[in-house]
Amino acid sequence: SMINEFEYYHGAALRAICEGSESPVTVEVLDKHYDNSAYAINDSVALYIKHSKKRLTPWKFSFYKQHQDFISELKNIFDDIVILLVCGDDGVVGLSFDELKLILDSNHEDIEWVKVERRKREQYKVSGTDCELSFKITHDEFISKALNKL
Repeated sequence: SMINEFEYYHGAALRAICEGSESPVTVEVLDKHYDNSAYAINDSVALYIKHSKKRLTPWKFSFYKQHQDFISELKNIFDDIVILLVCGDDGVVGLSFDELKLILDSNHEDIEWVKVERRKREQYKVSGTDCELSFKITHDEFISKALNKL
């Protein structure tokens, strides 16, 4: 069967997480119910992945109501969830559930957006429909968040 575009982007993020761990990592693909976007790391942290194939900053990600509902559902099951935004081949931004809620509040509109920007040699600036994060996200934070090391 053909390799889907999303699989390349997911693979890059998952490999970095496996590589960033001192001990073996288990990765489980969560069922199709989640639009091929969800994984469980070490049975303890859920990942919800979105990608943009755009090469240059800024990267914009659409969050439909259903996506936000999935994320809340996964949060209830796993308690810990990291939202990964793969920004073309530039890098991956990992947001905790609380960070996501700062920029997309609990009122899930039909469609909302998250925007990621990065200047040369700087960290990622993240904003959403409701707000902008007051701090920047580093390029490798997603690894420690996924491995529950923060």
